[in-house]
Amino acid sequence: MSRIPRFEKQKQKRREKGCKAWCKSINKLPPDGWVHCRCDDTLMAAMDPWTFTHLIGGIVTGLTTYWIGWWSMLVSVGAAVLFEVAENTVIGSTIAATVCCYPSFIGDNMWNSIFDVIFNTIGGFITALIMMENGWVA
Repeated sequence: MSRIPRFEKQKQKRREKGCKAWCKSINKLPPDGWVHCRCDDTLMAAMDPWTFTHLIGGIVTGLTTYWIGWWSMLVSVGAAVLFEVAENTVIGSTIAATVCCYPSFIGDNMWNSIFDVIFNTIGGFITALIMMENGWVA
């Protein structure tokens, strides 16, 4: 009789780093589900705790509403998309792994990046809406 557990969860094959692998990840649903609430660099869920930091990023970029009005939405979306593309390059994922203390971080899957941009946009919209409704514009 073997002492190896029969029902042990097998490790998933990790994808490669870089934009090519990131773009290919759109073809499969997130392997770890839609929502995951643990900070674990090996998981590939659509939404993770880092997704909510993008909401805060959107709130910060939405502050540009003061100077440029509703055009701040373009700033929020543009900043989010540029960040996601940069984060999923080989160099970007290496920097993110170092900064976020996750040495095995290889980048996001495309689904996670899409949700990160959506949350950033929601944050920017909330800020822009509050500022415009209260007349807090230049």
